[in-house]
Amino acid sequence: DSIVLVSGATGTGKTMMVTEFLAAGLRDGERGLFFSFEESRPQILRNAASWGVDFGDAERDGMLRIESRYPERMGLEDMLVEIRHQIEEFQPKRLALDSLSMLDRVSSGASFREFVVGLTSLIKEYELVALCTNTTGIGAGQESPAVTHISTITDAIILLNYVEVDASV
Repeated sequence: DSIVLVSGATGTGKTMMVTEFLAAGLRDGERGLFFSFEESRPQILRNAASWGVDFGDAERDGMLRIESRYPERMGLEDMLVEIRHQIEEFQPKRLALDSLSMLDRVSSGASFREFVVGLTSLIKEYELVALCTNTTGIGAGQESPAVTHISTITDAIILLNYVEVDASV
């Protein structure tokens, strides 16, 4: 029942880390539940395939469930109820949420804090391993409100940054 937050700017590899997190669980025979708040299911499948991971087979085998939800269409309280329902029905060992910052953008600070507390309770109650992502600005050290609220309940935070390797190219 641990929670890891992966935070970084767009394009730093957060979704790729989610893919690897879920793929590692699948290799160990663990069911995975993936909630995407920004990308469609077909896009997730294409991205995973381009990174050498076949989520389609895992879905057909009943080991992975991918849920694309757009927070503009559903309040955070309803989103939390949906996540609980999916956990109870599917019984995963791993949970991935990509990206919490999308939820933060469409809600008030208070409702997002309540969502984070409820999400944490679910993860602990069902003894899940969870990986959550958060999108930040491009500059190092830029912290979003989502990081402020969720960082206090995470067991680890991984910060992804751009690193310039060879500027002459």
